Amino acid sequence: MMRSKVEALEERSKSSLVQLHTERAILERMVYKNKNQHRRCSYFQYLLKVRRDLRLLQSAKSGGLNEFLLSSDNWQGSPNRELIF
Repeated sequence: MMRSKVEALEERSKSSLVQLHTERAILERMVYKNKNQHRRCSYFQYLLKVRRDLRLLQSAKSGGLNEFLLSSDNWQGSPNRELIF
């Protein structure tokens, strides 16, 4: 039973990461096309912050964070498992 829950969480996580990667690519293209025109606007500055955060998230993901979060040994006694997924 626990193994099937972990597998389901892994599958959801993988599909979410694929979707996040696609949306990040769209954001990168938007920033590339509009950076010179809108770089001083406050809304564009917030967009650049989102871009930086997504880069940090991707670097953390490639650093093994995803494997750590999905490991069932790390969740024993943790009350906030549902909040992450």
